[in-house]
Amino acid sequence: MNANEKEVVVLVGSGQIGQAIARRVGSGRHIVLADVNQEHADRAAAVLESTGFKTSTLAVDISSRSSIFGPHRSCQAVRRH
Repeated sequence: MNANEKEVVVLVGSGQIGQAIARRVGSGRHIVLADVNQEHADRAAAVLESTGFKTSTLAVDISSRSSIFGPHRSCQAVRRH
């Protein structure tokens, strides 16, 4: 299996840096954008999808351990499909 066959999940803020990382490593992969603000993640996903990326979004507060476990399960579900 080469690197492009592996699922990549990007759990970063959905600002300019997060979008740049997603563009750099996300080609041919499913990108999950996580941000404390769901609207920001949705806007970033729309930008990425308009250029051909496949995305999902999640609201996550990385300062809260319990906030991270739900997205972790969601990412596992994306990986299986």
